[in-house]
Amino acid sequence: MRFFKKTALAMFLRSYFKEPDPNKHLHLETPDLHKGYNVLESALERVQNRYGFKNPLIVIGPNVEKISYKRKKLGKSLVQILEDLNCESVEKVVYNETPLTIDGVMNFYKENIKEKDISFDMCFGVGGGRILDAAKIIAHPNHPIVTIPTTLSNDGFASPAVSVIQDNDKKSFFFRPPFAIIGEYSILENSPHIRTGYGDFVAKYTSSYDWMLAASYNPEEVGFSKLIYEALHSSAELLILSIEEMPKEKGKVIISPRYIDMLLTVGVISSAAVISAGSTIPASGSEHKISHVLDLEGIEGSHAEKCGVATIPIAYLQGQDWKSVKQSLERVGVPTSFKELGVSKTKMKEIIKKARRFRPERYCILHEFSDTKTIKAFEKTEVI
Repeated sequence: MRFFKKTALAMFLRSYFKEPDPNKHLHLETPDLHKGYNVLESALERVQNRYGFKNPLIVIGPNVEKISYKRKKLGKSLVQILEDLNCESVEKVVYNETPLTIDGVMNFYKENIKEKDISFDMCFGVGGGRILDAAKIIAHPNHPIVTIPTTLSNDGFASPAVSVIQDNDKKSFFFRPPFAIIGEYSILENSPHIRTGYGDFVAKYTSSYDWMLAASYNPEEVGFSKLIYEALHSSAELLILSIEEMPKEKGKVIISPRYIDMLLTVGVISSAAVISAGSTIPASGSEHKISHVLDLEGIEGSHAEKCGVATIPIAYLQGQDWKSVKQSLERVGVPTSFKELGVSKTKMKEIIKKARRFRPERYCILHEFSDTKTIKAFEKTEVI
């Protein structure tokens, strides 16, 4: 595996981690990242000092609200912390609508915020992907948003993209990216999805390659930047290498600050790539096509796990180090075959054929091979 290029990442960080403009409504810069143990108080204070909010709105899930933080419920703790920052008003709404649709969120906004005359100048999304996506929609277009992820099941905590159900299909739309992210390790390390989410982050190893491949045909259409590609691909490489080096217990990596930090970092760089490209192409390649078709076929299971398994054969087709990808998934303790996800070999052959024809406008490595050769790659890597 090509070793992580520190120079490329350093150049990327200098060019993309800029001082945000609190008066810039179309905020399209990489979010600030505050992370560590017991950082909620200090991080919220720094965010207020930077953006000067006085009337924050907390959008939180019912189960997330009950998570323990310093022996108190997280929902109450956040309200108390913000009140102690001398905010004029602190409002909290509990979002529990499923499935996530734009119309559903707007109806929730109308009934629980607008009709109650709640005004706010900063939105805090607290929870997993669905809650954070709902918060992005609620904040759009005039209010800044800060995400406080309580799980790392995917990279949605940093991304401007929102995944919703529309016309019985999953679709992605762009909203405002978060101004800041607060990664509270004491909460994240106890998340039930802290391991299963790994697949969506390691998937950047192949999705970034597909972005580069598509750019070889039409760089302007996919918003390609070599510098940002190098940063994203290198961050995914470093994640894989780091898993190999992390301490283990009973064959699995120990969930540590380093593990959490790596996922947060890959998520932030992935967000920067998506913002730069103007689409989710850098973060969603062939492996995501496999996952999406599995979803359309009614195959239940974690999005991240599906992407993680699919990353193995896709890396093989791309000529990348698929064995290291597979070993890293094994060390994290997540599935490395579709059989483990309850999908038969016969069914997967159907999925592969459909995935090669899914969203043909998004060029990727699946377009470079026939059905037969693609299936052989899945067999060679023993994922089917």
